[in-house]
Amino acid sequence: MLKLSILTQQQQDSIHVAALNVLKTVGCEIQDKKWLDLLSKNGVKVDFKTSKVFITDEDIVNSSLESCGHSIKYAARDPQKDWIIGQGAAKTHTPEGMTHIIDLESRLYREAKLSDLADLTKICDFLPNIDGVIDPVVPYDVPPTLQSVIITKTLIENTTKPVDPAGIALKEGFPYVMQMLITLLGDRDISEYSLGVGVTATSPLQFPFDQLDTYWQGIELGSSCDVGSMPQAGSTAPASLAGTLTLFVAEILMGLIMGQIKKPGLSQFVFVRPCLSNPRFGIFNSGPPEVGLLQAAATQLCKEKYGLLVNAGWGVSDSQCINPQVAYEKCYIWMMSLAAGADMISGVGGLGSGLISSPAQIVIDDEIIAHLRRGVQGIIVDDFHLGVEMIEDIGIGQTFLFHPKTSQIIREEWLLSELPNRNSYNTWKVEGAADLVSRAEKNAKEILTKHKVEALDPNLEEDLNCILKEAKKMLL
Repeated sequence: MLKLSILTQQQQDSIHVAALNVLKTVGCEIQDKKWLDLLSKNGVKVDFKTSKVFITDEDIVNSSLESCGHSIKYAARDPQKDWIIGQGAAKTHTPEGMTHIIDLESRLYREAKLSDLADLTKICDFLPNIDGVIDPVVPYDVPPTLQSVIITKTLIENTTKPVDPAGIALKEGFPYVMQMLITLLGDRDISEYSLGVGVTATSPLQFPFDQLDTYWQGIELGSSCDVGSMPQAGSTAPASLAGTLTLFVAEILMGLIMGQIKKPGLSQFVFVRPCLSNPRFGIFNSGPPEVGLLQAAATQLCKEKYGLLVNAGWGVSDSQCINPQVAYEKCYIWMMSLAAGADMISGVGGLGSGLISSPAQIVIDDEIIAHLRRGVQGIIVDDFHLGVEMIEDIGIGQTFLFHPKTSQIIREEWLLSELPNRNSYNTWKVEGAADLVSRAEKNAKEILTKHKVEALDPNLEEDLNCILKEAKKMLL
């Protein structure tokens, strides 16, 4: 297996110590009184006038890391497709909450609709290297107060893979989303699963009320939770990469401490999203090489220093359209995170710094992930695969093409893809000279036409409809 180390042990220790100093001297702003009361009662220094919290005792950090649970699953309609985080290959999923789409027919940029959400989810349901769906777009043709509820129902209807509506502001719809996800679980133990709840710091060092409230409620429901940080180097974090990592670690540790004080032993994972602020244009960027370094280093820290599960590799290109920039940015960031040991990677279909989705890009990303997964698997080296007997069988100057073991090995070791063009120039011309984007668009259209998502169980469908009906009654 391919393994990447960005930071030495000494560098990891230095970042950890720096983050502890930040938590001790600067602290974090916690914009929720019930959290402040809980933290104060458990030995954390709290300034109630400023809503600031300071971690002055390193034992609180250590005990939180020691008590943190690591049993996390994501529920699918089909329990056989449930994710078990941290076992086997890294899980892949769409990025959360994109607002626009590249239309499959016209290739034009437009606002996302509910039908787009259904189509994107259905494509993900079909493709083998996409493991789950986290609300890929927020539909503009749905009332804002009902968005989270309708998105959750649409996700469940259009895939048998794990779903997560957490990329959108749940707010008023939170209770109904939780009802739908608990209904999806059925008789599965809620304490083993993530319901898509957690808290992501607003860098630098703020935890806003709306996320803190759902974090609290999610823990009380019994869900495992994520703790996230998305500092932007040069604006909401220091321009130095080490400084951004220091801020990231401080925010992650604060979120983790809250969760473990609220419920010792709570299973949690880290949501790794450090990026850059473009110094020329003053906008958010997710594609530069420094982002790959940050995500890989943050992953390494969380895995090696703290022993935590990690969702990293937010591979959403800064390009506004499908082009070579998309490919090299996604490949680089995903490979860096996979090689650093990420348990989940995100960004399938994502363009425009995480604001645009594309059905064709989802198809291409499935192919990219297949290549990367093959890359990190490495090479089998044993007596059989060393091939001495085959070389002896064939001898000098002959071909291995028809050796009886050749087809067996190809099926076992090679990635035989259909999307890329691997033919000769003349054959490619005769077959229509289609480029990769055209082939991906064709594949996406065929999936939408031919792929039939398994129908909902009638009882589950009835329960979801009842929950939506109640949400409409209360929220509209």
